[in-house]
Amino acid sequence: MEILKSIIVWIIGLCFMLIMFPLTFIIWLLVLPFDRERVVIHWLLVYQGMLLVRLLPIWKIEIEGREKAVRGTTYVIISNHQSILDILLLNCLRYKFKAGTLEWPVILL
Repeated sequence: MEILKSIIVWIIGLCFMLIMFPLTFIIWLLVLPFDRERVVIHWLLVYQGMLLVRLLPIWKIEIEGREKAVRGTTYVIISNHQSILDILLLNCLRYKFKAGTLEWPVILL
């Protein structure tokens, strides 16, 4: 049963990428001159991630406590990276995440 579930997930994931990647790329090209902050693409990818989570039959997501978040307040959301699905699942929160984190200094010991 687990192998069948895995095959279904891979088929849905591949079909989703084959359909959505060209569509997303075309929209990115169209809005590129007008959307320097990439807001349109961000929200498009958030909703695509939410759709993919709904299409895959392997989990059920329940978001609790979202109503406690105050608009305009800064929050730090930390993922434990137990899987590669962290970003996909965090997109289900529908927050705008800061893209500038790649510029933060990193100290390696």
